[in-house]
Amino acid sequence: MTDDGPHPPPEGKLLRTSRERAIPKLSIRAAAARIGISPEHWGNVERGYKSVSADKPAVPVEASAELLAKMATAAGIPAALMRTEGQRPDAADLMKEAIPAARNAPAGSPALPVPEDLRQAAQPYADAIQDRLLAAAARTGTEDPPGDQVFPAGSWEAQSWDLFRRQFPSTLRRLWIIAAASVPDDRAPGQHDSAAGLAPEAAPGRSSAGGAA
Repeated sequence: MTDDGPHPPPEGKLLRTSRERAIPKLSIRAAAARIGISPEHWGNVERGYKSVSADKPAVPVEASAELLAKMATAAGIPAALMRTEGQRPDAADLMKEAIPAARNAPAGSPALPVPEDLRQAAQPYADAIQDRLLAAAARTGTEDPPGDQVFPAGSWEAQSWDLFRRQFPSTLRRLWIIAAASVPDDRAPGQHDSAAGLAPEAAPGRSSAGGAA
């Protein structure tokens, strides 16, 4: 069945492409739930219009900069990509402004299926990586700095960060993959021999509870 409605806007195309390329694929329902909007509204933003009835023209839908910034973050889209491919610099600016506010906040929920016990054990590692990522982003002026800017050059973490970049564009997803891999087999944080020093006590600027030191 073909869709005779208007063509989707650039930001809508970017949202849909990012969702469908996520591993595992991110459904509209799951994406909408992350930011507390209805699946219908998410879909309307992706399409750029809302269907009213068969005998009435479609109603244009354009997300506000604030909403689009939240949607892009939920879909793992970097601000730079929202600015260029999405052609929404207003939303991109809000996404960049949110980076300093995220400092010293615990890393968000993993963007991949992780058992609860592993998630809890990996949280301190995720917080440490987030601190490193935010610091590297500030130094380099990019939201997705290379691995050797986030971790010690030549470490397995730095190599993994760069290796997974194409497969996992979302930095949150890569952050949690490395955090989970840093947890020793007995899932007791702080005992892994990591070249990047990601044990909880090594998390820069944090207390053992994951808050600001």
